[in-house]
Amino acid sequence: MSIVLPSNADWMSDVSSYLSSGDYNGAVDYLMSHPEEAGKAPNPVISGLLAYSYHKLQNNRMEYEWLGEYFENYRGEEIIFDFLDDATYKDMLNYLMVWKAKYPFVSEMAFVKSDIYQGPSPPDKLIIGIDIASDTYYKLSGEEGVIKGGLLKQGFNSISIKADDFFQKSGIRTYFLDLKKGDLIVSKEVEIDIQIESPVKVKRKIEVTDKPVPNPEFKISMFVGDELIIESKKLAYENLPLKLHLPPWPENRSPYGPIYDNKFALNSFSIPEAVGALYNLFKALKDGKKEESKPRPVQKQMQIRSSFLREGVGGKAEEFRAVITLKTKNIKAGAFY
Repeated sequence: MSIVLPSNADWMSDVSSYLSSGDYNGAVDYLMSHPEEAGKAPNPVISGLLAYSYHKLQNNRMEYEWLGEYFENYRGEEIIFDFLDDATYKDMLNYLMVWKAKYPFVSEMAFVKSDIYQGPSPPDKLIIGIDIASDTYYKLSGEEGVIKGGLLKQGFNSISIKADDFFQKSGIRTYFLDLKKGDLIVSKEVEIDIQIESPVKVKRKIEVTDKPVPNPEFKISMFVGDELIIESKKLAYENLPLKLHLPPWPENRSPYGPIYDNKFALNSFSIPEAVGALYNLFKALKDGKKEESKPRPVQKQMQIRSSFLREGVGGKAEEFRAVITLKTKNIKAGAFY
């Protein structure tokens, strides 16, 4: 809904007079007038004044309608009402500030970036992130009825929608998100547009060579937590000798008896014990300077590209790609009865 300013240059003083005298019906009638020469731009000041006036008239239906205009179109940031008398000005600002603290304003709604969109199979769900200004009950509905509902907490939330047959063909699916705060309901339309691109033909080139393959090199690394302790490179030889030449056993060898005289055994150590010792050493060194790990920020996108395998012509698996776009728009704000 849009409103236009009255052409009278003194409209601010006129509205102030209506409100200061308590003639809220007069203020509404004056603000809703549409002279031909009036400006055509929607105005947040007018939306705020109408919401306030209907609040004083205890007309919740119209009050919430204009509150929706004020917050959804102008984010509730415009509070230029200093043309009002002091008492009305303070009451007006208090009214809007109270609503700003509790209005279920969604500052951002987008897909949450995830690995589920890249894999051998099409994603089985779509994850949507919602940033909201206050704790709010919600209901998400589609063609099949209510899909899910619950409580969105102030700040970041995520909800998922089952993909089912979304990736069989291109198409648009429409959902409705209802946000309830007390007896106020704000309704939004959520549109998910999925466009499937033609299958990608992957050409594989196989090189044949007569050159001998060198002995592979491999690397052995030992980590304790995220710390590298030991690293060594080795060559894996193909032609290892089948016969191993071992040194002779000592004369006092006693395989089933005590090993007190076995110097080799006395100098040996347990690998688990060594690793444990190294771990304790590194843990002690890191104490006192270990920083608190910070959670990685959630990445959100209005459009996501997905790739997956699906049966194509001739029954062969082919790689398909999809472009998934999210669009939202406010429908209305109204009273819940």
